[in-house]
This record gives sequence, C-alpha cells and structure tokens, in this order.
Amino acid sequence: MIFCGLLLLSSCTTMVNLTRTQPPEMVLEPQPAKVVFSNQFDYAANPGIKDKHEVAYQTGIEQFAKTLSKDTLHKEPVVIFQQDTSGSVQQPHHLYESNMDSLEIRNICRTYRSDFLLSLDSLRLYFDWEVIREEDESDGSVSKTKDFYLIGSYYVTLYDSAGEPVKRTLLERSLLYTSRPTLGALVTILPNLANGTGKISILAQDAALEYLGMFYPSEVITGQRKLYTGSSFTGSNQLIFQKEYDKAIEVLEKMPYSSRKGSMKKIQHNLSVARELKQLQEYSR
Repeated sequence: MIFCGLLLLSSCTTMVNLTRTQPPEMVLEPQPAKVVFSNQFDYAANPGIKDKHEVAYQTGIEQFAKTLSKDTLHKEPVVIFQQDTSGSVQQPHHLYESNMDSLEIRNICRTYRSDFLLSLDSLRLYFDWEVIREEDESDGSVSKTKDFYLIGSYYVTLYDSAGEPVKRTLLERSLLYTSRPTLGALVTILPNLANGTGKISILAQDAALEYLGMFYPSEVITGQRKLYTGSSFTGSNQLIFQKEYDKAIEVLEKMPYSSRKGSMKKIQHNLSVARELKQLQEYSR
C-alpha cells in the first residue's frame, strides 16, 4: 500500500526549474562591436605537433573561426566577428601568455575596420581516458573498458583597437571519443588525432559558442519546485513552462472552489510557485 502511494505521488507531480539571469561576462562598446579573429598559433612550426596531426589542428582552427563568424544563435548580435586572412602569425618561440605587438593589432583592426581583435594564442588537442570496471553479478567476472575523451584547449586573448589586452580566456571542451575493452590499465594505445577531424570540428564549434555566450546574458538553475499535475492543471502548467506566468496566475486564480481540502491545497501550491517564478523573472530584468 505504501508503494502504491509513492507511485501515485510521483505520477501526480512534475518539477519546474527556478532560474536566475546572469549578466554577460563581457560588455563591449560600441554595440554591435566588430571583432576580427586572428590566428596567432603556428601549429606547423610547433615541434610538439606531429606532421600527421597538422590537418587535425587546421580543422580545429578553421571551424573555430567559422563558428565565430557565422553566429546563427543571436538575432540581434552584440558582437560581429570576421576572420583575418592575412596569414600573419607569431614566431614559433612566442609564448601564448605574451601579448601581440600593439602596432600589428592596430594595423589589423584598421584593415578590417574592427573595434577589437581576438587572437588565438595556442591550441592543444589531446586524449585523456578513464578505466571503467564492471562486475557481472551472476558469475563474479570482471570486465574493464577504457573510455577515451578528446579534449580541445583554446587559449585566446581579446585586445582593443589600440592594442591593449582586454581579457585572456581558456576555452576547454571535451567529448567521449571511443571506448575499448582492455585487459590491463598499464598499457594505453591512444587513438589517432588524424582520424578525429569530425569530432574535432564539434569541439571547435562548442568552444566558439562558449566564447560567443560570454557576451550575452545566461540563465542559471538555482533550484526546483514541485507542480501538481492532472487534467485541471494542464493549461496552467503549460503556461508556467512557457514562462507566461501572468496568464498562469490568472488561470489558477479563476479555478472554482472545491469542498475538497486537498484540491484547494494543490491550487494554492501551484499558484504560489507561479508567483515565485514571476518574481524571479521581474528581478532578473
């Protein structure tokens, strides 16, 4: 009987997220700000990158630049990127923590009529892994699998048109690349980066979208609230999930009174959640 009661409770409720709007990490003026992206990482001259992996790095850089330049997520962009195609890069011994030459920055910004310059200082593509151990409960046998993750670390610096650094950022993205059965965890043969251009493109897109997102407000989940469900709450709950809180409150306030104490408590509860969500929405504006 207790088990049935738990099922009934779980089937008659749903959860709604409480969210808070965070301001952008960076606000550039004027808006929309024009930013030229300049690759300053000479992967072909980097002694730590094998020749067979150069196409992988080329893919990661080109897709990163393409995603920045073709922002399809924001109808009213506050930043507009274009790519520097001059091919001017730093010397191989140049450290990514060091700043670009301010005169070069001013020249590039002048050429592209840009307000800012975003420099790709360094890119690292590599694999990491973890061993997953699973035990068969029926016979006690143990199997081990290595999950390999592809990781891309983009180091970028934003400069103003006078050549002054504004912000240096690390964009690190990862995804599951492949899984392999293993007999031991001591010897690890890594996948070949040269075969991973498709997934490297995905990493590059994710990193570029993460950077674009820094210029826009974002929503952070701060908690959850329970909503009662059922045929009488279908309309009001739909309005709540659509963030039309005023309409949801109006629907709930107009619900007919019932002699059943439990029904009234559910209405009052959902009404209080809708009002709380409305307050949070107004506070975030």
